[in-house]
Amino acid sequence: MKKKYTILFVIFSLMLLAGWGKKNVELLNDKKLIDLDAAIGICIPGADTAQASDNVVNQSDAENEEHNEENMTAEIALDDKERIDEEKQVRVIKIRAREIVYETVETDIDELKNKLKQDNGKNVTFKLVDDFAEAHVYKEVKSMLSELEQEIGLKYSND
Repeated sequence: MKKKYTILFVIFSLMLLAGWGKKNVELLNDKKLIDLDAAIGICIPGADTAQASDNVVNQSDAENEEHNEENMTAEIALDDKERIDEEKQVRVIKIRAREIVYETVETDIDELKNKLKQDNGKNVTFKLVDDFAEAHVYKEVKSMLSELEQEIGLKYSND
């Protein structure tokens, strides 16, 4: 009798594990989720987005002129953005285990504090990167950055 119950229990368990009674996935409508023909038609293999937009097939001359004007204004906007980015500087503080690396030089917390005071400026932002750091070291550096933020207005972000 025990053997029959055990066999029934095993069969029932296998049916549950195999997905007996599961409901199939049903979409709400028959609309395509992705129109692959349109996506492939737009795609140009091996091209950047800028080149792809320049090489769109079957454009008339008027459309090409408008497109060129848009590219020129976009290039001017990029030049302005690059100038702004050159003015802004992001300095990286990376912590791995117990090692603190400022830019590319390994340092300790006291040296780091002095370097940060020297390098702090109007357009300088510091980025704290946790590269598998030990928690107490990371918290110590973060609290030091918070202190410097209060004292000298240092700007920093966490990664």
